[in-house]
Amino acid sequence: MSLLAFAVVRPVADVLLFDVTPSPQRATANGIAGAIAGLLVVITALAGAALYDVYGPLPFWIAAGLALLIFILTWAFVKEPEELASAKELAGEPFNLKGIITFLRGLPKEHASSLKYLLLSNLLAYVALAQMQAFLSSYGVFSLGMEESSAAMLVAIPAIAFMIMAVPSGLISNKIGRKNTQIVGLVGYAIGALVIYLFPDATMLNVGLLICGLTWPLANVVQVAMIVDSAPVETLMGTYTGLRQIAVTLGFIIGPILGGTLVEAMGNDYRWVWLIMFVFLVLATVAILPVTKGEAKKEMA
Repeated sequence: MSLLAFAVVRPVADVLLFDVTPSPQRATANGIAGAIAGLLVVITALAGAALYDVYGPLPFWIAAGLALLIFILTWAFVKEPEELASAKELAGEPFNLKGIITFLRGLPKEHASSLKYLLLSNLLAYVALAQMQAFLSSYGVFSLGMEESSAAMLVAIPAIAFMIMAVPSGLISNKIGRKNTQIVGLVGYAIGALVIYLFPDATMLNVGLLICGLTWPLANVVQVAMIVDSAPVETLMGTYTGLRQIAVTLGFIIGPILGGTLVEAMGNDYRWVWLIMFVFLVLATVAILPVTKGEAKKEMA
């Protein structure tokens, strides 16, 4: 249910952000949003366990209350530009598999090609990311012998690093381009995963997580902005973010299944999830190479 709710809310949140942000500033704006998200992950990691010890359902009640507050604030203060708010999903095509295929076939060839490769790269990258999210604490406990409380805190390392690098990542993309920034981020993230795989001890786990946390924002911050700005017209932003969310959600579904299957096949050795992560990040890097659209658009004078 949580994944379903996230899949519904996240594309809308992205579109709202980009509706009110000019194209050249979209990566930076997403970086600011990412920094805030990283801070919330850290707070959740530090406070969630304590709240759970006080009363089990309490963290979930607080999360529900915050979600309601965000809904009220968004409804009250965020206003969409009318010319974008009136756009229809898939330019009039039904939002199902047949409609998506029809829509993609109707796009100009270069735009359709870039969108397909961007979506593929996102899918592969999130299969990789799902390994860390699903198995990080299990790796610490079962492969390195860490205490459960210490393993639960591991997520704070990449989250803090992400928070630090999120805004600079948007600024870097303005200097070297979004595609190049994504490539650097995906390669760096793959290196972090490889370090953890090759050196299975607690110290190198922290080093690898730090590398992952510092480089993942370079890819993540510009992903949505690049997909949005690969559209031939601004009114397709909602459609494009919806298609991206399908790719991301599939990645989060496939990732744990794939990782869990391999771990079980290898005698419950969680070290192998880092190799999966490395392979899929390399594939995600290769997938983005043919992309020709998605850089920041020049503002009209």
